[in-house]
Amino acid sequence: MNIALRFIRRQWLTFLTVATFFGICCGGITLHALKGTSAQSLPMEGKAYNFFLVNSNGNRVTLGDSAGKVRLVAFIYTRCNASCPVVTSEMVQLQKGLERQGIMGNHVELISITMDPAHDTESVLRSYEKQFGVAPVGWEFLTGTQQAIDQTLKQYGIYVKKVDATQYVHTIAEFLIDGQGNIRKVYGLDISETSTENDIESLLHSE
Repeated sequence: MNIALRFIRRQWLTFLTVATFFGICCGGITLHALKGTSAQSLPMEGKAYNFFLVNSNGNRVTLGDSAGKVRLVAFIYTRCNASCPVVTSEMVQLQKGLERQGIMGNHVELISITMDPAHDTESVLRSYEKQFGVAPVGWEFLTGTQQAIDQTLKQYGIYVKKVDATQYVHTIAEFLIDGQGNIRKVYGLDISETSTENDIESLLHSE
């Protein structure tokens, strides 16, 4: 079992049974993680997978490119009509809060990876960024070949199943990764500007 998937299961089992872990909620499988505002409450659980993808401008991007920064990695797709718009909207608010602190981009990076690369081309991702008012600094929207996306989804333990022409049932997960590439927390639909910003500040102060 890969490190990321083992981490998700360990966090989830703190609250619910294994059977509940796979319950479908709001168009996806919701993951909840332990909440905390100190680095001690965000234990290191192994290394995050170093993906090799392409951003909305056609530039190659890896997780290693932002080494030394705190990263929040989310998995979404642009035609999602349930959980993904909620997650992206919360991340927009988070971006604004981090900008007010002057740490967006230089100390913190946001990364959104599509689960639907056949549809979510670079131009589609640019339109999605515009739709949500995403500021260009410090937030990458990534796509890639189907093989590269499938490998990334597998490494992060993201379950995806197509249910009709445009919609998927999928795991809802956003990974908080420290500057050394360790996964420190996994959010689901419980992601919020305040709690996530507190967790990011905790990691920054501990590094």
